[in-house]
Amino acid sequence: MDMITMTDLSIADRVKNISLNLNSGEVLGIIGPNGAGKSTLLKAIAGVEKFDGKLFIKQQEFAEYVPKERARIVGFLPQSVNSVWSLKVEDIVTLGRIPWGDENNQIVQQAMDEAAISQFSKRDINELSGGERARVWLARVLAGKPQILLADEPISSLDIHYQVEVMELLKSFARRGNSVMVAIHDLSLAARYCDRLCLIKNGQVIKLGDPSEVLSETLLTDAFQVPVFTDLQANPPVILPR
Repeated sequence: MDMITMTDLSIADRVKNISLNLNSGEVLGIIGPNGAGKSTLLKAIAGVEKFDGKLFIKQQEFAEYVPKERARIVGFLPQSVNSVWSLKVEDIVTLGRIPWGDENNQIVQQAMDEAAISQFSKRDINELSGGERARVWLARVLAGKPQILLADEPISSLDIHYQVEVMELLKSFARRGNSVMVAIHDLSLAARYCDRLCLIKNGQVIKLGDPSEVLSETLLTDAFQVPVFTDLQANPPVILPR
């Protein structure tokens, strides 16, 4: 089942006629240089950016959903989040239950356990490091029990241990019958954890397909304007600038 289908999706001059789908059980990685339109694309699906074109969520047109209904299906983790108020971690995670109108303690605890932040639950968000905060925001999204998770650079501020932990979590989330669309800069981790990749440059899709099809030296060199070395047979895959 297609969890997301879009046809000729355009956003001002930042995203141009993008057509792709997100399957049930899939992790789809959105890759490309800075300014390519990755974040803008995710924001459009989340309802933050206005768009032209066709967008279907679970085979229902985007405009047919009321915001609360859509928020129960689609969880969005932005690239950067800041807390205006000094709140305890467990209170922030509980905010993920707003679309459901409850404060289900069991679900909130489960989300904190999955994001490995339970030890911080009583601490103030402002006392945590940037990487710890990133996992708190992820837990807040997980607490909403979405079926589709949009994650914009969820590992950018994490050390290598938690980069792997978060990518494993996203993959496990997808394998439970959900779906993940993740914007990611680490191409080696993208090759390792994503079922398919979508390479974007200047707001347009350059290539959509299996990692072995998308992560070619020729395509990556053209997209990033730097010679790229790839060894997808290595375990884990190696993708580096030459």
